[in-house]
Amino acid sequence: MNNRIYFFFLAITAALFLLLFFIVSYYNRLAADDFYYLGGYTEKGVFGCMRDLYFGYSARWTAYLFTGWIISLNTFKCYQFIFNCVTLFTLGVSIFFLVKNIFFKTLDIHLSKKLNLLYSTILACSLFFSSYSKAETWFWLVQVCTYLWSIIMSLILINVLLQEKISTVHYLIIIIAAIYIGGASESYALINIFLLSTCLCFSNFKFKKRLWISFPQHQNANKKIILALVFLLISFTITMMGPGNEIRYSALPKVSFVQTTWIQIKSFIKILFIKTPLEVHYLFLFSFPWLVLGKYFSPGILKKSLPDILLSVKKYFFLLLALIFVFLIPTSFIMSELGPDRALSQISFLVCFAFSLLFFFIGYSVEINNRIVKFLKTGTLVITIGILLFHLNEQFSAAKKYANAFDQRINILKELNRTKENEVIELYPLPSPGMIYSAEISEDTGYFTNNFLEYAFHLKFDTRKKQAGYKN
Repeated sequence: MNNRIYFFFLAITAALFLLLFFIVSYYNRLAADDFYYLGGYTEKGVFGCMRDLYFGYSARWTAYLFTGWIISLNTFKCYQFIFNCVTLFTLGVSIFFLVKNIFFKTLDIHLSKKLNLLYSTILACSLFFSSYSKAETWFWLVQVCTYLWSIIMSLILINVLLQEKISTVHYLIIIIAAIYIGGASESYALINIFLLSTCLCFSNFKFKKRLWISFPQHQNANKKIILALVFLLISFTITMMGPGNEIRYSALPKVSFVQTTWIQIKSFIKILFIKTPLEVHYLFLFSFPWLVLGKYFSPGILKKSLPDILLSVKKYFFLLLALIFVFLIPTSFIMSELGPDRALSQISFLVCFAFSLLFFFIGYSVEINNRIVKFLKTGTLVITIGILLFHLNEQFSAAKKYANAFDQRINILKELNRTKENEVIELYPLPSPGMIYSAEISEDTGYFTNNFLEYAFHLKFDTRKKQAGYKN
């Protein structure tokens, strides 16, 4: 299989991924905490809803403002679908420019727009499938605004920092991105503060030539990094001053420093030996196209064996492990546990980027038998397309059934709200949501998901889930 045919079928793979994402996004529905914003903004407005959370539960003010604004658009039928598409598009554009900058500045390679677009989509596909929880990371609205958009803003910051020129637009982008990250997630804000501070220190380090990692060293780099740090720290300070944090943190387990350290170590072990291995087949499968791209641009001289290449990148492997360990620290110390999958998306993204870089480097630097490459090209394409077709069929059926049941439940509740009062309404369980985050309630009328659902539609009665199975 020559490269032209391979890239054609790779484009089909990218198209299948986009189709899968669009289908799930179309049938996506609000869930759990999202309902609070649906009920809150109608009474207090978007800002009022955020203010109540800031003082009464959690101070992630930028994420809550963003979530409230998105939900305030609910009069438009497909607002969630549009939001998910905008999210994926923004992530894709950020990846597009990141790939362009890395290839040009590191290898002096100018990728064509078509090839860059194709591989940016493949990387987004890899990020999607290697996520520890697709439902929490990609489709639960409030968590998308909190974590995924923090990652997107971080990528935007990286792209601006890599640009040697500086303009008014760059200043504006840096300020917006830094403020959003600082106000959206405490752990992600701390990670960005650490990375920017490290970059600032080492880019001006007098022994920087001895380092095996390059940092932005153009004359405008310091200005951009300092500007980002200033607004990130201001926004993060506003977040940490929120009275709601004390209420939220008081519900978390209290442990000693020694216990927290042990939790950090256990979390690191779980990431390396439990969570990441569960997704490693996706990482290998969707990283292989980068090996093909590396071979495509390889100069064809001074090739090395695979063991020699792996030995030469061992320092980057240890850097990856160090970054994973550091990225886990805020979550471990704040939550006194590993944390939910959505809070680990920065780690799954880091691992995915590392796999893609490694495979490209192998293709670029290792002498690989052409027959083996052709076999792997065909085999991985067939498996990838087969997996995507399987997920398309499975998710279309599950998501459609779930969305119909969800809509039916909401219509029933609205109708009953006109006639029922001070009663307990039992609802049949929702079917499996597939990749969508479920809006299922509990059999306990006092459970928070039940209360948020009742608040969203201002119900005059309590709700709970029936024990009986769902009926079509």
